[in-house]
Amino acid sequence: MLAFSAVALASKDGAQAADIYVEGQLGVAVMEDIDTNTYSGAAGGITVTGAKGTLEYDEEFMFGAEAGVQNFGVQNMRLGFGVKHMNVELDAITLSAGSITDGTTTITNASAKVSRENLGGIAQAFDNNVQLYSFNAYYDIPMEAAIKPFVGGGIGFVDIENADSLEPAFTLSAGARYNLSESVYAGVKADYHFVSGPTDELGIEYENFGVFTAAVMVGMTF
Repeated sequence: MLAFSAVALASKDGAQAADIYVEGQLGVAVMEDIDTNTYSGAAGGITVTGAKGTLEYDEEFMFGAEAGVQNFGVQNMRLGFGVKHMNVELDAITLSAGSITDGTTTITNASAKVSRENLGGIAQAFDNNVQLYSFNAYYDIPMEAAIKPFVGGGIGFVDIENADSLEPAFTLSAGARYNLSESVYAGVKADYHFVSGPTDELGIEYENFGVFTAAVMVGMTF
């Protein structure tokens, strides 16, 4: 009973000491090249015949937000929930088999790499709005310096505009924070998101891929 009371008291004290933090993030997202499985079908004015290939995407701006708790009784640990948004545009397609057409523009495996300006309406079929949602845990590395580095990891899901379902995602993080005042901080953060391969609205199945994001952040604690 005495031990239980001590744990309860410690938990109560930790809860009283807990701080809530909220932060905004602005940066860049880089999506890895994405390989597709072989597919034939038609939807939305696009016809795919025995096609298999690789999609390349431009680097894009991203913005995000995160809220969580720190100083909750576990030293140097933070827990948070984050959201990121980005619009990704197809840069090029390389087909290793088959063909894709929108009725006006046709690309085949003999076309080599085809850049966006030569894809016509095909390109828009592979553009996407992407939202990343993640439950994250961070460890703030104890240091005497004013800049506080951290590492972390997370698990969540990705909502891709043209995918037919939400896909699981896993995150690795590293960065640093600097306190501008008692309640305001700034920092930098790099994340690697491993995304399970989706199936899009055309029916094309994709291999697993990664998304790298780098951002500056500004936050407040309460």
